[in-house]
Amino acid sequence: PIRDLDHRLGGGVGIMLDDLVAALYAAVVLGLYRWLMI
Repeated sequence: PIRDLDHRLGGGVGIMLDDLVAALYAAVVLGLYRWLMI
């Protein structure tokens, strides 16, 4: 899971990478949803 990045790296870097990967994952899911609906 994405939260493993936060636990492995810790500190601010882990939190930032956790958020970045979560945003990328959400963008991919929404992009696939949009592609399938067209």
